[in-house]
Amino acid sequence: MFGTLMLLLGPWLVFRLLGMLGVARFATWRTSGAHALAAMLLCTGTAHFLPDSVTVMPSHADLTAMVPPFAPLPHLMVYATGVLELLGALGPARTATRCRRPRRAVRGDVPGERLRRDRGRPAQR
Repeated sequence: MFGTLMLLLGPWLVFRLLGMLGVARFATWRTSGAHALAAMLLCTGTAHFLPDSVTVMPSHADLTAMVPPFAPLPHLMVYATGVLELLGALGPARTATRCRRPRRAVRGDVPGERLRRDRGRPAQR
């Protein structure tokens, strides 16, 4: 669990540092975080295909052992989820698939917004 968290936080900080050094692609924390998520999914997705001789990450056999007994074809399930993780890594890395900016609150969405808008005076109806 800690290793997976480091697979997210490490690249996030590295990408943000690159952004501070002038790499325009990593100019914001949000963009750097999206790329860090893609890097983490790439690493965890490749673990589904690793042979038993690799000891740095869980291998295919380790992941197959985690599949519950009621699931059919555990080896195929591990390969399928690995493919899905690798495909999921494409989403955050592509600019076209990321949300450009967070949704802004529409008037009336936030309780008490009408009072704040009128500088503390009750709104007239």
